[in-house]
Amino acid sequence: MRISAGRHGSRRLESLKGDVTRPTGDKVKEAIFSSIGPYFDGGIMLDLFGGSGGMGLEAISRGMDFAFICDKNKAAIQVIKKNVALLKEESNTSVMQGDYHKILPCLQNESFRLVYLDPPYALDVYEEIMMYLQEHQMLSQDAYVICESDAKLDLPEVVGHLHKQKEKVYGKSKIHMYRGEGE
Repeated sequence: MRISAGRHGSRRLESLKGDVTRPTGDKVKEAIFSSIGPYFDGGIMLDLFGGSGGMGLEAISRGMDFAFICDKNKAAIQVIKKNVALLKEESNTSVMQGDYHKILPCLQNESFRLVYLDPPYALDVYEEIMMYLQEHQMLSQDAYVICESDAKLDLPEVVGHLHKQKEKVYGKSKIHMYRGEGE
């Protein structure tokens, strides 16, 4: 696994051993960032199910100001911290351990420009989390919410004021890209 573009382009990252997490493949990551704009001019990113931290660190590498990278698994948190240190991005990241039910209330004062949701596929919490983010006004006006799910899962076209702009299958995964109405 590696950072594909930006100031840390081509840098390799550690990944968690075993099947506890499912790192987003380089091809999928590149397709996601190409779709939403390959580079950012700032903003805050939330990766709520961080795994190895690759998506948050990719966003930082591509110009996002700050990333909250979260995971429930203690071993995943250790790998995320290693990757953050490897890229020397401690001042641009916050690594948080805990279940999303506990983490989201801690972030209610944030306004996210990019949210990446890649929970364990058996945990269908996408709509719940998207509604929470909207109800607590945690999304910037130009925010993207990207959901990675099992290829067989269908998510609704509209969740609150978020409208699905794109959906694409990559092997066993499906990417659902949401944006606010009128964006």
